[in-house]
Amino acid sequence: MKLQAFFLDAYAPLLFILFPSFSMDREPLITTFLEMNGRINLSAIRDAEGVRIKHIMDSLELTKVFPLQDGCKVCDIGTG
Repeated sequence: MKLQAFFLDAYAPLLFILFPSFSMDREPLITTFLEMNGRINLSAIRDAEGVRIKHIMDSLELTKVFPLQDGCKVCDIGTG
């Protein structure tokens, strides 16, 4: 099983419960990230699957330990 499939199977139901407006279609964000990453070094991650797993899904880990209320906005600024 690919790592991406594992994460999507594990998190997809939770995503739509916690974030009803969440869309799995993050291709425009991923494309922009990869284009900018080619110009300036934003991240060592260089492929779309890595961006989905290590940036998008990783940011959602917060919800495991910190319940978010409806309408809450969170910005993951990273630690690197």
